[in-house]
Amino acid sequence: MELTWLNWLNCVRWLNSDVEVITDVIRQASIYQAPSTSYLDGQQVIDGSFVFGIHTACYTILAMVLKRVGLNCISPIFCELLHTIPFSKWFEADSAALHIEFDGRRIHYLPEKIDPKSTDETDFIFADPVAISWEDIERCTTIYPETSGPIVTMFRDLESDIFSKVPEEIICSIFDNLPTKDVRNLRSLSAAAARTRLPTRFWSTRLREDLPYVKLLKGQSNLGYEAQYKLVKKTLRNGIGNTAKSLRNLRRIAKQADQLCTIIRLRAPMAPGKGTSFIDFCFEPETGPINFSMLSVGHTRYISGIRVSDGSDGCGWNYQGSLQRLPVHLISPPMELVLSNTEGGYVGIGFTDASGKETFIGQRSGLNIGIGKCCIKSGDILRFDFDTFKLVSVKLGPPGSLRTPLTWMPQLPPTCTPISLSEPHSSLRGEESYHVCHFGGPNGCHLETLIQINAFFVGPGLSITGMEFIYTKEQVQQWGTCYGTRQCKIIDGPGGERVLGIGVTSTQIGIEQIRLRTNGHQELVFKCPESDYALPAIRYKGLITGVYGLFRSLNDRFIGVKFLKEMGILTESGPIPSFVSKNLTPSELEVAIPTDMLSTVKINSWGAFISSASLDGIETVEVAINRHKRLTGMKLTYGNCQSSAILADFPSRNGYTETVCFSAFESIMQMTCHYQVMQGQPFCRKILKSLHIRTNQRDITLGQTHCACAGTAAHSQTHIVDGKHCQPNQARILGSTYSSSMHKRKFDEILTDLLPTTKSKIIWIYNAEYDEVFHTIHTAHTV
Repeated sequence: MELTWLNWLNCVRWLNSDVEVITDVIRQASIYQAPSTSYLDGQQVIDGSFVFGIHTACYTILAMVLKRVGLNCISPIFCELLHTIPFSKWFEADSAALHIEFDGRRIHYLPEKIDPKSTDETDFIFADPVAISWEDIERCTTIYPETSGPIVTMFRDLESDIFSKVPEEIICSIFDNLPTKDVRNLRSLSAAAARTRLPTRFWSTRLREDLPYVKLLKGQSNLGYEAQYKLVKKTLRNGIGNTAKSLRNLRRIAKQADQLCTIIRLRAPMAPGKGTSFIDFCFEPETGPINFSMLSVGHTRYISGIRVSDGSDGCGWNYQGSLQRLPVHLISPPMELVLSNTEGGYVGIGFTDASGKETFIGQRSGLNIGIGKCCIKSGDILRFDFDTFKLVSVKLGPPGSLRTPLTWMPQLPPTCTPISLSEPHSSLRGEESYHVCHFGGPNGCHLETLIQINAFFVGPGLSITGMEFIYTKEQVQQWGTCYGTRQCKIIDGPGGERVLGIGVTSTQIGIEQIRLRTNGHQELVFKCPESDYALPAIRYKGLITGVYGLFRSLNDRFIGVKFLKEMGILTESGPIPSFVSKNLTPSELEVAIPTDMLSTVKINSWGAFISSASLDGIETVEVAINRHKRLTGMKLTYGNCQSSAILADFPSRNGYTETVCFSAFESIMQMTCHYQVMQGQPFCRKILKSLHIRTNQRDITLGQTHCACAGTAAHSQTHIVDGKHCQPNQARILGSTYSSSMHKRKFDEILTDLLPTTKSKIIWIYNAEYDEVFHTIHTAHTV
């Protein structure tokens, strides 16, 4: 869903010392269309100017704040601040961020439609402060009376109230530090808080804070003071409705604008009279403490300046905050320099020795923060480079051969970096770009922590929507949209397993199959359900450290979702990308995908995914359980050097796992599956709630055996298979089957393929649309 009201903007164009504000601009994708010309978002190719957009109401608030601090217009230093610090950093401290990507663009798409009946009061950063239903104010009614009698009656039956023994002075102090809506929430939950008499100036103080923005809400400049007072008073007293949300939005935007102006106003050189670009520092272990200044933006604290302990030299900027001391002399040689950085600059620095003793200042963990270490010796040069606001580069080494230490952050975006390819046959439409993911880190140096690769699919006939790379310590990189159901495969990076070959199956729609071959003689095949294509041939052999691809939208059913159209790889041998698929045609570069190409796409069913694993030689069993207490996946590890296996979706998002370890001579004798029966469905749906395993030594239960939920039957259906009495080449079904012939056909095919060649196996067939396991199949030993 495109938010059309967000596309009307004021456009700011900045070039050197010239700043121009262009009004009445319409945004179309990444293009700003002004009355006389058009601009691209960001850096302009023609003249090098920097262009960004501000919502009209937000610009009005910004102008008010600038005027209050003595700035009559947007200055070049203000534009440089917005240019050097990534857009997402300004809003990461706000839980109302509207799915802002790492480069601050394409924020005008929502992943799903908003339910008009939803009671969720989440505010959006860029919610239009003017686009509200003003009639809500006329219909406002008081949520609770001014007198406390009915409120006391309402809470009379409550056994305890944590505020009942708290003095009124303390409760009033709590109210003073709460937003208006939280005051209302607290008074509705606590009888003691509701009975507390608020200070005389409590509401008048909040009225003064909100009154300046009422004209913006109403869209009228001639609104009288009395009318403003009554409107805001009702809004604050109730704390609900679109008007209250918009008022909170305006106050938040004003706070953001005030932070921008404060940074510019307080900025001062660390060493007046000296250069502020860079400083060279000769490192010695006996060096005294080094002082650093910090710049706070959202949840991030950038290193902004440095000053040597004796005060003789310094570089960078100070923002009137206390300096942080880094005691270098407390660490003994040999030493390592520890750095942490994020988008836009460095946020932490320290030293560590061989015994693990460390001294560190700044941030070392959090959103988009990467860590790097490198050896440092006596006499090495440390060079700190600063831009107009913060530290952006650190280099070290012997004089004449300085180098930049590598840092890596695999867990969060920006993993997908837009790149442009110069090949003549890969020219794209103006708004498109390739996206690259270095899942091996710089030069493949982090492949030793890669333990799992996942691919995402939406349904039959549609291509892959993205891939996911999982590392030790639960770090994750995502490439593409990553929408739909995951197919999970294990790779033993710590054990030396690497991806050495790749092959893909390309169709008119996009890439439907990816086949990876490792040096452990393992093949990781990711394929769309019901794909009838043969496995693709391996087209490249060598150490693969990254992938890149072109993602495109196909239809209106999956808003904001893009599908993999073209794919390439990055290798250890060099930075030059290599294509493994190429689907673009000359005519397709100018026009969208024809609608008749989508006529055979099955968009009504996501289909079924099938995964299987051996039950012989199991060492550990780990199941994934989602927030609805459903078993969504299982991971099996083996003690005979066999690669681990994954069934269905593992790990479960927004859930937890349960693990059990098997002894050396323990084997599975019997399996019991407990299913919850769903009510009110057009077909019989049974959801796997727990798994009971009986071995030759004990009984094991994974998940919850008895758990009745809303919309489900109050009983469970139990299916038991005794592996000891199962006939050779015979399968037993544990669970339910769908009436669809598609699922039945696929079920028959998988049994035909697996039974003649396997020993004891468990097979899970799971549904992508409902994220549930609906078939569990146990096969007996082959004769």
